[in-house]
Amino acid sequence: MWRELSEDDIVTGLTGPETAAFKSAALRAGQSDPVPEIMEQVTNEVRAHIADCDRNRLAAGLTLPERCILHAVALVRYRMMTRIGIGVSDEREVEYRDARRFLERVSECKVRMEWPEGEVADDGGSPTIEVTRTGGRRASHEDLQGL
Repeated sequence: MWRELSEDDIVTGLTGPETAAFKSAALRAGQSDPVPEIMEQVTNEVRAHIADCDRNRLAAGLTLPERCILHAVALVRYRMMTRIGIGVSDEREVEYRDARRFLERVSECKVRMEWPEGEVADDGGSPTIEVTRTGGRRASHEDLQGL
């Protein structure tokens, strides 16, 4: 199943202290909420890795396969924390590196993605050639004897 990454996914991926620290730092810095922008950037990045493997197809819209959601959350969480200067724990650093490695494997076609149901994105992939007519054999083996 392909679906959009949601803010609920992100909130579920944060601990209580991480959520409090993020909200406090964002308010203190007077920033607007960077989460939607980070989510869109990460979604586009994950989709690019999926598209790198020519065996994969992208669903239409800003959607991701379910198996990529956890890794996308790890990337969003890490970028949220580093963007406003919140310390990143060793555990979160490992999750971030694991997500990056997963995406590398996706790009290398070592992880199979589920095919989308319904509409597929027109990603302008590899050009195709349509054969409109085929000709018969013009010269036979006998015709070429002695050449």
